[in-house]
Amino acid sequence: EFYYLPDLYPDMKIPDNKPAIEVQGKGITVSAFKKMHSGEDKFVLRLVNMDDKKQKVIIYYSGEISKGNLSEDITSDFDKSDNGKYSFEMRSKEILTIII
Repeated sequence: EFYYLPDLYPDMKIPDNKPAIEVQGKGITVSAFKKMHSGEDKFVLRLVNMDDKKQKVIIYYSGEISKGNLSEDITSDFDKSDNGKYSFEMRSKEILTIII
């Protein structure tokens, strides 16, 4: 027996079925993706480099992103990307908070 719920929002589709954000990098783990504690209309993306070496990270996101600390305060901005590609390096075992 199958149980099926109808789609409550049939007109809501992601264009071209592309992800809103994409993270690439060897040993890079997304440890959190959540709304900011402050209630601002922003999100926190927390990354961890689980590798024993420095690794290159690439984030594809159409908006602007900023670096933050574990308290979710913005500490600096990434250089603006023209094509939605942000590239940087993370040290071994580093935890990085990104505000989007």
